[in-house]
Amino acid sequence: MLNILSSAFLLCSANLTNVVRTAQALTDMLRQGIVTNIPYEMRGVVTGTWPGEEQAIVAQDETGGFFLQNYGRTRPAIGDLIQASGHVLVLRNRSRWSYSGHVMILGRGEVPPAQRIALSDLRSGRYDWQRIVVSGTVLNVLEDDVQ
Repeated sequence: MLNILSSAFLLCSANLTNVVRTAQALTDMLRQGIVTNIPYEMRGVVTGTWPGEEQAIVAQDETGGFFLQNYGRTRPAIGDLIQASGHVLVLRNRSRWSYSGHVMILGRGEVPPAQRIALSDLRSGRYDWQRIVVSGTVLNVLEDDVQ
């Protein structure tokens, strides 16, 4: 029993001391099955925002894209270079949900160009939270999805 508790303690300690610094590192943790309470400190250019009390932000660094829920007062705009820190609370279904304890605008950055990908690559997870372009035909639009 003591051995199991020691192993669990070491795993928790490792997660708390290893700070995630890139979108690719988040993807790697997803593949390893590490799913909660992961500290992060990342920089990226904002590529999307949703307004409201609990503003959501999508940003990209040189390794990929990441999503975070921004509860702070700083409201970055598309094109802002930000530094965000906090904890990843949920990594599931190929999504990276990061809850920010702090967002700081460092200046302006260059919004990365959208990558053209095949429609079949959408579900791969490789392009999650990145700017992309796909070609296809819209077959149906639900009224709830139109804003």
